Amino acid sequence: MDIMDFFSGVSGDESVLSNRFFEFPHKDTISTSEINNFDLIFMSANIPFANQVRSSLQLLSNHFQNIKSFDCGKTLNNDHRFICQPLQYCVEQNIPGFFLGGNVDLVHMLSSQQKRKVTFVSNTLPPSDQISEQHTFLSYQRHLCEYKSLKYVDEFCPDSLSLGQMKSHPHLIEPILRDTEILYIHLNALRSAEIPELSSAWPSGLNTEELCQIAKYAGHSLQLKTIIIDCGDIAEKTFELGSKLVAELYWYLMEGLKMKQSDHPGLNTNISEYVVNMAEFDTELVFVKSNITQRWWLKLEENDTNPFLSCAQEEYQQSIRSEVPERLLRHIF
Repeated sequence: MDIMDFFSGVSGDESVLSNRFFEFPHKDTISTSEINNFDLIFMSANIPFANQVRSSLQLLSNHFQNIKSFDCGKTLNNDHRFICQPLQYCVEQNIPGFFLGGNVDLVHMLSSQQKRKVTFVSNTLPPSDQISEQHTFLSYQRHLCEYKSLKYVDEFCPDSLSLGQMKSHPHLIEPILRDTEILYIHLNALRSAEIPELSSAWPSGLNTEELCQIAKYAGHSLQLKTIIIDCGDIAEKTFELGSKLVAELYWYLMEGLKMKQSDHPGLNTNISEYVVNMAEFDTELVFVKSNITQRWWLKLEENDTNPFLSCAQEEYQQSIRSEVPERLLRHIF
């Protein structure tokens, strides 16, 4: 498979083509083997908004000389079955692929192939029959969601956080994103004041800083394979503002990648263990802290496939006060 067969070149002025974020622009002569040397692959659907994002990215300062980023260009076909192929190639090569202009159908196709762990950032939930236990949902607004979907997520997706829960418990966002494999961001997760004229956005929602923090946390994930940005129904009159926001998301994703470390207790023995007695349940909880990054996990003795659950220091502190968080209890029992 030659990944470049799926893309056309980037059109625009020389300031875009000779940019400071991508190692070099799209060239018909580049081979797939050369792409394998990169740390992050930028791709976009063939939509007018995409080149505006490329231009906005050049307004930012590149602090990440150790991160090699490549722009494949725009897809020759916007069908999700077509787009899935180069993204799947990136997964196989263990190179995160950033796709601008994707949708939920693309996410489902990618995740169904390997049962990937997906984090959805949107102001709504899909119908309950489209929700899997591998899915985590962030920033959904309950008044916009079907009651059946809310009940399903509450029962089977314990790491999910509504918009209100995210605002109340911001310390949970990083551990929830720590192991994500596919990150899907719909711009309607932002409050409408951030990008006016985006009709699917509502007055309540995330602000730009919070969404950039999500992108940074996802970059920390050792498992991250794919990032998909759904532009929704963004209006042309807000292309400039929206493109700057997406450029910021890409910048903070790169910062997360730069800071990524192999601190997982399954990969690194430089850890400390803390045992918490749960007298009420006649059992013990074993928490693990990385001495490298100070991040925390809960050891799940009965889970062979995933013996460590990412958690926050605040959750450990609650546990030693005999106030074990509900999220942890739902993973344990």
